[in-house]
Amino acid sequence: MTWLRIITVLLFVIIFLLWAGQNLDNRVTINNFKGAPVANSPLWMVVLVSLAIGIFFMGILGIVQEFKDKNEIKKLQQKISKQHEELVSLRNLPIADELDAIDKKESQTNGRNAGDETKGKGKKKK
Repeated sequence: MTWLRIITVLLFVIIFLLWAGQNLDNRVTINNFKGAPVANSPLWMVVLVSLAIGIFFMGILGIVQEFKDKNEIKKLQQKISKQHEELVSLRNLPIADELDAIDKKESQTNGRNAGDETKGKGKKKK
């Protein structure tokens, strides 16, 4: 992946140098905020400075976004850790009480079924 990045950067540098070489004679007037001319600069320099300023500000925004993402990752990891601890505690609950409750329900159900069978036997028609 780093080779691809290096090749891409070199390609853009070569393209920019070719473009700058063709525009050495082109000059532009830069005006300040009040409209007064400040400098008569080569076009390639204006483009290069504008590109550098854009890269600088995008770098700052990228760093801020990276800090936000790291903070969110940390919060999510803490949430996962809490949920994992809860899962482990639920896995380790004693199941004896639950088994007693299930046995009790089964005995009640079997008692009803047995009672129904005896009632049914006594009521047989001849």
